[in-house]
Amino acid sequence: MVAHDEVDLSELDCKVFVDGAAGRHELSGWIAGAVGGEVSEDGVVADGLEILVDDNDDAGGGDKTVRRGGFLFFDNVAEIYFAPGVDLDRRVGFVSAVLEDLWRRGLPAVAACDYEDRLLREGGVAETAPSPSRTVWFRAGDSGLDEEVTEDEARASGSYSRALSDSSGHLVRQEWYREGELIQIRYFAGELGSIRAEHARDHPGIEFAVLREEPAPAGFRWGFMARYAADGHPIAYSTELVDPDDEAVMMLEYDGDGELRVITKFWDEMPDEAGMLFEYGADGKNVVVGDLEEGDTLRFDEVIRALPEPDFYADGFALPPQLAGTPIPSVRDRFQGS
Repeated sequence: MVAHDEVDLSELDCKVFVDGAAGRHELSGWIAGAVGGEVSEDGVVADGLEILVDDNDDAGGGDKTVRRGGFLFFDNVAEIYFAPGVDLDRRVGFVSAVLEDLWRRGLPAVAACDYEDRLLREGGVAETAPSPSRTVWFRAGDSGLDEEVTEDEARASGSYSRALSDSSGHLVRQEWYREGELIQIRYFAGELGSIRAEHARDHPGIEFAVLREEPAPAGFRWGFMARYAADGHPIAYSTELVDPDDEAVMMLEYDGDGELRVITKFWDEMPDEAGMLFEYGADGKNVVVGDLEEGDTLRFDEVIRALPEPDFYADGFALPPQLAGTPIPSVRDRFQGS
């Protein structure tokens, strides 16, 4: 390896702007793998080069979705410096390796240098290059529900998440953080086998989940989630029924072997207000009724007579009258091969 002091840090050769990485450390690890280098305190050191990886000071200062020019507002920037003896062909090769590795991971990455015309996909601005994601940040609100905030507000809180959508506005994944550390990723798009393989490659040691959704009659919809340990072993499954007003009315939770553990149903008198929670055992019989507003436990036989749809709450496996005669879908069937 060329000695560290042989790289001239006064001669910036190329900048690579990157969007969508979880942070500088993760990005540095990917770049190190691409160039055959090692992660350093400031970025990456490899044979004949040093790469400084940092947050982009201009991130959020403009529209990053603009194909040409929007990259200036990406999340991170990697400054690449070469030793004097590294010729142009090798420089092109190193920068290309970085770009191609990031593109393979689905991350938008654009190079700004004097030899962009020698790089694939015009250095990252061509239509065939990955498009930047729309990022929305959340933190846990006082009500227990996530509230949308700025990136700075999210990072200042102990627990937060960021949701990334594609250029069409479809949610692709959501990342959960605790004290700045990535703890879970939820994937909303992609084939299961590819998700598992790419997650193991890009986020070793991190738990993940895969979500699916499909319509049901009368404007309802079913949501399905499979949670996996970092090694890809299933931890748990869940099925959720959402009504036409986008309110969850029923949830079934299963263990990693697909055995039903608990059924939960919800009743809210008014939208956006806490109502009652009904919990049932695996046999469908009610176990507890809770008043979410007051925190009290209620008597099932007294409460159910006052509900507008008592049959739905009388048995854990009962569905709303609009879905009468339809089955509860199998969550494991939605994650074949898991």
